[in-house]
Amino acid sequence: MSILQVEDLHTSFFTQDGVVRAVDGVSFEVDVGETLAVVGESGCGKSVTALSILRLIQAETGRIVSGAIRFEGRDLTRLSEKQMREIRGHEISMIDANAYRGNAYRIIHAKVDESLARRVRENLLWVRTVDTGGWDGRVGLYLIRTTFGVDGILVTKATYRTHPIQLFFDPPLSEADQALLLRYFNAVLEHFRATSDSEFMTTY
Repeated sequence: MSILQVEDLHTSFFTQDGVVRAVDGVSFEVDVGETLAVVGESGCGKSVTALSILRLIQAETGRIVSGAIRFEGRDLTRLSEKQMREIRGHEISMIDANAYRGNAYRIIHAKVDESLARRVRENLLWVRTVDTGGWDGRVGLYLIRTTFGVDGILVTKATYRTHPIQLFFDPPLSEADQALLLRYFNAVLEHFRATSDSEFMTTY
């Protein structure tokens, strides 16, 4: 069953030098549980296709000229901006790979009181909220010490959705219960990924 259908999509930009047909007759389908990767050289229209699906083309310079974008049976090209705001980030999202810097984490030594140090050490799990590619970068729960080799995670700037998040349990969970939760939670995620998750990916 298709969750996303793009039919004969045309998106153009209107400049002083003329019309740029960034997307010119693109059609594809993404089934439930399927990952579709769009590969092409820079400037061939991959990102504009993704922006068109979410209706994020700047109206001042560009627009979807024709075609249909059906998400779960609804033609997104016919929805109002208010209706699109209710869909974006809730039912369908776009993740910019440029925003992820997986190797930018630093190990720092923070001085805290004993009670906070004990609480940090007792909560062993962190959650990855965005898939980064490969089995070692899937959304789910992970052990902080295994992944980072530290006791806890400190966020020093404004959080972003790709930041690792340490989980704190109240009431506390034993180490064995946290290990059980990790296995169960990730198994449930894999089940939903296989039965309901779909992705549309573009390359550089």
